[in-house]
Amino acid sequence: MRVAITSLLLTIGCSGAEVVVAPSDGGVAEVDAGSAPRDAGPAARASEWGEVSSTPNAEGRWGAHMVYLEEARRFLLFGGTRYPMGGALGDLWSYAIDDDAWTMLPAGGNQPPPRYCYCLTYLPTTNEVLLVGGRDSGGPLAPAAYVLDVDALEWTQVQGTVPPGVIGCAAEWMPSIDRAIVFGGGTARDLPTATFAYDPAAQTFTEVATSTAPPGRADPASAYDAERGRMLVFGGGVSAVPPYAHLDDTWAFDGTDWSKIDAAGPSARRFPAGAVDPVARAWFVFSGTRETEDPADLWRFDLDTDTWTRLDADDAPGPRGFAAAAWDPITEAMFVFGGFTQPVVRAKADGWRFVTPR
Repeated sequence: MRVAITSLLLTIGCSGAEVVVAPSDGGVAEVDAGSAPRDAGPAARASEWGEVSSTPNAEGRWGAHMVYLEEARRFLLFGGTRYPMGGALGDLWSYAIDDDAWTMLPAGGNQPPPRYCYCLTYLPTTNEVLLVGGRDSGGPLAPAAYVLDVDALEWTQVQGTVPPGVIGCAAEWMPSIDRAIVFGGGTARDLPTATFAYDPAAQTFTEVATSTAPPGRADPASAYDAERGRMLVFGGGVSAVPPYAHLDDTWAFDGTDWSKIDAAGPSARRFPAGAVDPVARAWFVFSGTRETEDPADLWRFDLDTDTWTRLDADDAPGPRGFAAAAWDPITEAMFVFGGFTQPVVRAKADGWRFVTPR
């Protein structure tokens, strides 16, 4: 199905500024809004969910991301928002997996202002965290990127060119090319399709000249497939107000160019929770939002066959978009914290651990 869109007014959720998409010929811009929902597909082997410690604040937290630190075996989470119980956050937290406990970290340097719906990835070659973009209660922030020195807990702002898609971009570290790749996101007016590579050694961004690119989007799920050396992107939002428009496509970036993966899978949505199990060679994607509802489903993308399979999610937490999620290779589990439910506006404060089926 294709939806004609002349203007996109993005409000609740990551997007929140007036967005006007106009094709260069002055006609009506069209975007692929995905096919009919496929949430009623067959279920595979049952998964196992269990509750863990809640998010760092009782009011709930959403629109944040977190990364895994292998040597310390902990997650780092930055910012987010407590809306409707409060505005954007600029705090940094550590979640100790063994202790099931959160600790607030006193980061210094040139700290990013409070924000949510940015993109985040870990840079293992320099032991840093890269943060790109974001928004606050006033709308999209000016394009900016920051790097956190994990050892010193000091922030530094990246100088020079930075990706323009500040709301709901996607970022993944690609060791195959020693670069972090940033794609997509929204601005105050459009949905850029440019791909950027960040070089930790030079501390600079460079736009990658690709021959093709996924359609523009905000809040897609993204992952890195280490064995095949590629970044994956699924779904995302195009309009968060009527007429709602979301995507259900899957794309891969091999370090040079993008290619579309022809695989039927989850229905169109934005900001699902997801993480990669490198042993099972699987990317797990949970819930997300379509604005009028949050699909209560769990999907597995096979990294070897490029196929989606719906899993049994009977014991899963309540559906949600905008949750923070990451993978712990020691316990072979995906951790999911917080999130946001629609159409009832409610931030969530719970934490969950998903052990993948073998």
